[in-house]
Amino acid sequence: MNKRQLSILIASLFVAAPALAQSDPFVSTGSVTAGGIYSKSNDTIDASKFQEYQDLDSGMLSNFGFTGRNSTSWIDAYGENFGRDDMSVNIRGGMYDVFKARAYTNWLPHNFLFDGVTPYNGSGSGSLQATFPKPNVGTWNNVDLGYQRKDTGGYFEWQRQSPWYFRVEGNQVTTEGTKVGGYSNGTSPGQGYVDLAIPVQYQTNTATFEGGYTTRTMTFTASYLASNFNNDIQTLTWTNPYFTNGTDRSYLPPDNDYQRFELNGVIRALPWNSRLAARDTWDRT
Repeated sequence: MNKRQLSILIASLFVAAPALAQSDPFVSTGSVTAGGIYSKSNDTIDASKFQEYQDLDSGMLSNFGFTGRNSTSWIDAYGENFGRDDMSVNIRGGMYDVFKARAYTNWLPHNFLFDGVTPYNGSGSGSLQATFPKPNVGTWNNVDLGYQRKDTGGYFEWQRQSPWYFRVEGNQVTTEGTKVGGYSNGTSPGQGYVDLAIPVQYQTNTATFEGGYTTRTMTFTASYLASNFNNDIQTLTWTNPYFTNGTDRSYLPPDNDYQRFELNGVIRALPWNSRLAARDTWDRT
């Protein structure tokens, strides 16, 4: 090979390299939006119904969106209401025929009462105390009733060895705040009822592992799920004026655990257009 041919070959390599890199471009689009919201509810006796399932307080609004694709991979992302009680973010992506994944968080408020009053001290805690009789409502304590639910999680699924696959998924749901509950005074309903601000401090964690073999004619899968529920405040102590000692105790949801193991099998395209399916599960709580 002479010098001229070698020079042409080297030049061709430098030209071909960027051409090869640009043969599969990652095409993406995105947007970012920022704005504001102004709300006024002075004429409303109780604005909690106005904001029962969303955050409409005056402040900033924002969202973003992003989408990207090429011949081997993809991603979709969207988020809104950052820093507010109804924030939401969802991100999905993967490589075709290799894997796919998702991560998300979703916040949802549930408001029951704004600027209410109660004769009890300690709303939102595990101890509600009051001195009775207390007929002057002007000496009662302010109370808001409502809680916020936050669901955060994601999954990852491996598909490279198709028709074999493996998937892992998990999420955490927290619920914090207060809600109303009715309890009987004394030992029977004949002495009337009282509404209390019950504390809500819940957390549920769930994880799922699944794997299997799936085609158009048959599917075989095995999965395991583990979930636990935790409540930070499991007893509520409150003043009951009809008791001799003046104190009552009510029980709130206890901690608990759950497990599930499952096997599934389906064979399709059998004679006479029939199929055979079998399932076995094991549960423990």
